[in-house]
Amino acid sequence: MLSKENLLTWRKNKLNQCKEFPEHLFYMSKKKNFKSIIENGILPQNKANKIKYESFADNEVQKLRSSISLFKSGNKKKKLHDLVPLYFTPKTPTSSRIREDQKNIFFCKISSIKLITDINKDFAFTDGNAASLDTRKYYSLNSLNKLNWKIINGDSWHDKPDGKRIRNSEFLIYPSIEIKYISEFVVNNNDLKNIFEIELNNKSIKIPVKVDKFCFFS
Repeated sequence: MLSKENLLTWRKNKLNQCKEFPEHLFYMSKKKNFKSIIENGILPQNKANKIKYESFADNEVQKLRSSISLFKSGNKKKKLHDLVPLYFTPKTPTSSRIREDQKNIFFCKISSIKLITDINKDFAFTDGNAASLDTRKYYSLNSLNKLNWKIINGDSWHDKPDGKRIRNSEFLIYPSIEIKYISEFVVNNNDLKNIFEIELNNKSIKIPVKVDKFCFFS
């Protein structure tokens, strides 16, 4: 078994070896959840359900995801809703589905290496939408080469076989994500940027808010 120091180094090396792995991961949420995130961090669904938190996910999808088991942490099996779901890219079929409400959507842009080399975090990742029966789950960074990076990082998934499922590949973090891992908040309009900056300033939190149209659909 690796020591904590060696485990950190091993994780960092594995991420650096995978040239396709993005520098940042993305968590998508609604405007109404911003205050909760800066106060509590990013929580998995099972914890978020206990506070005032609004999901963009379809109820049937949430029901399906709540039934999926992933891995054991110690001797306890973890459900999908025990982990925080992150995307490798902001432009996914999921974000496309709610594009009509993009003015109220934001992304937490998270430093990949900083988060994943935290040895107090467990993780899993998938080669597609975690709720799909065709999706495989992985628990070691040795398996990063099994993901279809051409579709995940590509300009479009629409004309690719199984592209919709693959583009929704997820990196899942247990037990939660503290705000220290958020490098910036990304929005698509200045009105939301101003609202968030006031909230952050009131709490003396120094995380930038950026309007980045590239992260959203035109």
